Amino acid sequence: MNVLEGIDPRDVRRETFEAGAGSFVLLSRGVAHARDVTSGSATVLSLTTLAGLEDFPHELHSPGADAEQVVSRCGIRFIRSR
Repeated sequence: MNVLEGIDPRDVRRETFEAGAGSFVLLSRGVAHARDVTSGSATVLSLTTLAGLEDFPHELHSPGADAEQVVSRCGIRFIRSR
């Protein structure tokens, strides 16, 4: 993930750091992380490049798609932080 504008703090493995404009964050598979934008807004470019997710964007953004079912089928879990 590249932070283009703003500050996008990340909690990675229970350690918090601020990812400001120009930062690059690489998260390996299975690494739990959370975010909480503290600068009012942030612009980030996030890329997911896991094998087997070729159809994920199309499925997720299809009319009438159930996002929870799509991410579950693809093995993605959203974890609430704090």
